[in-house]
Amino acid sequence: MPRAAWPGAGRSRRHGRPASNTGDVRESPAVSVAELLMARGARVRAVEPHADPQLLPPGVLCVDLTEAEIAATDAVVVLTDYDDLDYGLVERHATYVFDARNRCRGDRIDRL
Repeated sequence: MPRAAWPGAGRSRRHGRPASNTGDVRESPAVSVAELLMARGARVRAVEPHADPQLLPPGVLCVDLTEAEIAATDAVVVLTDYDDLDYGLVERHATYVFDARNRCRGDRIDRL
């Protein structure tokens, strides 16, 4: 079963755009992405330093951003741009990163 890490789930919308550094998951596109990944058989873990883990979709495990968590995933999907997350740790230890927020650099990283 594929494993995906999901750094940052909480985002609210301000003036039609997602807002960074909030724990509001009500309109977060990350929730839909997590649900789609799980529907396709992925085990999804979220690194969510701001939101209440109880607000994440059922089946999403909230974890700390650590080297061990990153190494245990098949892919890291960056869907938020929290200033307090260590994206360098992701760059150094992830096998593959899909970065929708343009926070990571490297040859194993695809960006939107």
